[in-house]
Amino acid sequence: MTTDDPPIIRSRGVRNVLYPFALKHIGKPDHYTLCALTELNRLEWCEKIREVQTRHAAARASQNIEPFSMR
Repeated sequence: MTTDDPPIIRSRGVRNVLYPFALKHIGKPDHYTLCALTELNRLEWCEKIREVQTRHAAARASQNIEPFSMR
């Protein structure tokens, strides 16, 4: 997940600012770019996503799930 992207500013008389962040699924080749309305919203989304990543990793570790096995 990246939040280094600068805000997107689209203006036609009205100033619309979007704050993008990118998500990439490890097993998939493509990524998704999401936009928040404020920088604070973007930071909140990123924090929540990191919390879910941490919980998921902890759950997998507690179950001793290996990403693959060799025979």
